[in-house]
Amino acid sequence: MNSMRTLILTWTVILLPVCCVTAGDAGRESPFSIGAGARSVALGGSLTSLAVDGSSVFYNPAGLGYLEFQEVDFMQSLMFEGSRYNFGSYVYPMSSSSGLGIGFMRLGTGDIVRRREYVHAGTFSYSTSQLVVSYGRQLRQLFGFGASLKVVNQSLDDITAYGVGVDVGVRSMIRRHVNLGAIVRDLVQPELRLAGRAEETPRSLVVGASLNDLAICTDLRLTASLDIEHTDDKEVGLRVGSEIVHKNTLALRLGYGRDNPVVGAGFSRNRLRIDYAYELVDHVGDLHHISLSLRFGKSVAQREAELREQVTRLPFRPREEAGLNRLREKANRFFHQFELDSALVYFRLVQRLDPNDQEAAISIEAIEMADRVQKDQADRLEIAADDQQKFVRSFYARAQLYLAQRNYTAALDFLDLIIEIDPGHPFARELRKIVEREKAVEISFTLDTARVAESEGRAVRAIEALNRVIELDPTNREAVESRERIIGSLDIPQRLALGIDLFERGAYRAARRQFNQVLSIRPQEAVALDYLRRIDEAESQVPPGGSTLEDLQKNPRIWKHYTDGLRFMRDGQYQQAIDEWEKVLEVFPDNQSTLDNIEQARLRLESE
Repeated sequence: MNSMRTLILTWTVILLPVCCVTAGDAGRESPFSIGAGARSVALGGSLTSLAVDGSSVFYNPAGLGYLEFQEVDFMQSLMFEGSRYNFGSYVYPMSSSSGLGIGFMRLGTGDIVRRREYVHAGTFSYSTSQLVVSYGRQLRQLFGFGASLKVVNQSLDDITAYGVGVDVGVRSMIRRHVNLGAIVRDLVQPELRLAGRAEETPRSLVVGASLNDLAICTDLRLTASLDIEHTDDKEVGLRVGSEIVHKNTLALRLGYGRDNPVVGAGFSRNRLRIDYAYELVDHVGDLHHISLSLRFGKSVAQREAELREQVTRLPFRPREEAGLNRLREKANRFFHQFELDSALVYFRLVQRLDPNDQEAAISIEAIEMADRVQKDQADRLEIAADDQQKFVRSFYARAQLYLAQRNYTAALDFLDLIIEIDPGHPFARELRKIVEREKAVEISFTLDTARVAESEGRAVRAIEALNRVIELDPTNREAVESRERIIGSLDIPQRLALGIDLFERGAYRAARRQFNQVLSIRPQEAVALDYLRRIDEAESQVPPGGSTLEDLQKNPRIWKHYTDGLRFMRDGQYQQAIDEWEKVLEVFPDNQSTLDNIEQARLRLESE
């Protein structure tokens, strides 16, 4: 009963404002505004922010960037005086962030009586149709855009005309269940000329919002949407709809669009969906719409997983693979030593031998990006021979690389070193704003991920996300309190699972904390004792190829000694710089960057 009251209240709130709107019939509109699919018709055509299926080719091509499966859709509408309206589409997800679609829509009437001087002279037909080719793409799952190219045909008896039009649309997910969308239909207007008379399809702008797939109880989910539409020479109109789905199988719908109320229902089984809509139309008779949708093929996630598996099975012989690994080691060593020209040469050799090596591709992109930015700004920076300018260039390049690697703390540290030298340095301050903005975006997105994971009962995933937030912002109170709350709710097996996961990802300090908490409850827990021993062994080992600056940055005390040494070196206090860097070598005796810095400082002392 509570669910039924919720349903009635929801539909009342959604449809009440529409009932107060005076319908405006003045002006023209596209004949294809009838819609694309019985589900969309039953929702009043308010699909601008909601369409992520075959109907996207008409309602908003930006939705094609969110497809999961290939899909075909067919709809037929029985209309007055024997007229028929048909829609069909096929959509294909090219990747997890882009998709293509093709659609066909036709409105036609046959057996129209021809009379000449009041005498029956046979029959003729009239039809108008359009072929739509659409493309959509999403960026970071939060924003999508798309466009459609349309070829429109109008035929009257033996006279035919063609025109070309273009639609453009955008879509944004501002919250987990909240979407916004907008489309300009006929931005390029098709012009049709029959018997010497030319007519353009009116341009329209539609803006929409939707609440998608909200759980109102265990078995019921609610979707509600609203579109505001303005068409040339026509009053602003509203399209609104709501849908209740029971166990992902049965759906009931109410809508209001084209000044007509609509009711509908749907049935889904596996990847097949059948929908029906009944549209109440004044004066000319009510309309019936029925459609069928079928999803098929592998999902995007399955295809990408298979591709990743193929990449891991490269047909290298042992000697070839050993040689490739040596090239990777050299490339990474030069990269971590910031000898970028040499690193780029070796990474390109790796990519030539293994075109699917993603790490090499990302590293090449990061180095080339840093090189492009440096070259672009070279004419603005004063190229001086003094030590401070050399430090500025070196610190700026390192900050760019750390930004590309999403190591925001290290990037900000090097930018602060530049600003200490030159407080008004424009490029450093601008890059610092970019770093802080990127950091804030990642913190916000990761907090949302943690909230969703916690609400879905995925404690380990929530803690992983919260650990990343605390790594970026140790003072984030929400992250600290949420992590402690979730960890406090875990039992011993869950704490052990979390500690093992942290250990396998190299987060030894966080893993050690979990295992110590287990031992405080169960002192002889064998798994916790074994993993604490493994952590001790792992922390005592020197990383292959020597420690890197990233290793130093993970230790706040050592990283401060390293950056203080850079400050002393910059200010000509070479002995103080050596003293700071020797403290680094006490923990990381093989760090090549620190050893090189000490050598340079000693040479400066000798020259003085």
